[in-house]
Amino acid sequence: MVRRLRRIFGIFSAVEVQALAAWYLAAYVMLQYSGLFGPLPEGLMRTLHQWPALAGIAVLMAGSIAALSSMLFAPGKRADSGMRRSFSRLILYFGLLIAGAGIFVSSLMRFEAGLTLIEGYESSTLKEQLDASKLYMRKFSKFPAETLSMAEVSPFIAGDGKPLKRLRAKVLFRDIKNPGGRELRLDSFIPKAISGSFYWVGDAGYAPHYRVFDANGNIVDDAQAILNISPPDREDSFRLFLIPHTFYLRYYPDAAMVPDKTKVPEGKKGPLYRVRVARNLDLIVNTYAAQDDMIQVDALQLSFGEMKRWAEILIVRDPGFYLLLPGLFMMAIGGLVLLFRRITKESIR
Repeated sequence: MVRRLRRIFGIFSAVEVQALAAWYLAAYVMLQYSGLFGPLPEGLMRTLHQWPALAGIAVLMAGSIAALSSMLFAPGKRADSGMRRSFSRLILYFGLLIAGAGIFVSSLMRFEAGLTLIEGYESSTLKEQLDASKLYMRKFSKFPAETLSMAEVSPFIAGDGKPLKRLRAKVLFRDIKNPGGRELRLDSFIPKAISGSFYWVGDAGYAPHYRVFDANGNIVDDAQAILNISPPDREDSFRLFLIPHTFYLRYYPDAAMVPDKTKVPEGKKGPLYRVRVARNLDLIVNTYAAQDDMIQVDALQLSFGEMKRWAEILIVRDPGFYLLLPGLFMMAIGGLVLLFRRITKESIR
């Protein structure tokens, strides 16, 4: 293997080949993020898992092997003296090898998922319970076998109505090792490692409880709607099966937050909903309603009750991280030492 690499890198030095591979890899990633050839990628790791990127990483790793073999096993050179003279280069090349191996392991075993939970509700990490749009699995991915209950979602809107940058949630986590449950406090800044997976809060919002009644007073639907209606005056919609209506909703934690106070019914205080209902393309309802107010929608009646919060829990399980992170650290140390030495030599000259 080493002899073959020496033949391949006989025309160009290992450093030159690695430089070309690094430029190729950077250009490929930038082209993917430019959007010229399709939708933007959903994360850097997913881009690095594509075969053109893996090919560039393989060349970088091959260049590192060739450079290391030249430094350590070149004829007429003692390995120990070479290590003393080029210890920083050894750290850099070994780090690149380890980081590259981590990306290849990640391309085979990475697992990403999103699980949206409403306060007081419970779900598991079974495939059918996860958000299909956020699910990302590789050939040897392993599903985490866990159950999550949303105990509390912290407020995500400040007193002035602006969204908070840091989202927090309290989750009850249960698995084989913790059958009785373990309380976890997650946020959107720092992922928390649990049983080999990383968890953090990706998004949060309001989930109003709604009821729809038919003309005889029978309940047609009774559920929580997971909506993006924060900050105040942001509108989202939901539909029900078998009826042609679309329900548009805005939520104001206090009636004083409504921009146009003249449209607020007299005497309405506290939390308030702006409700619009469309039948096909016709707008048939446009009103403000308080909790438990009945709204007539053709032959149906609609009411909104208790408001709860929801949070999206992001889950990543990636054994490649345990190689990638130490490799990147070694690369950074080796690169900084080399840069420092070069700057020192130039200043002496």
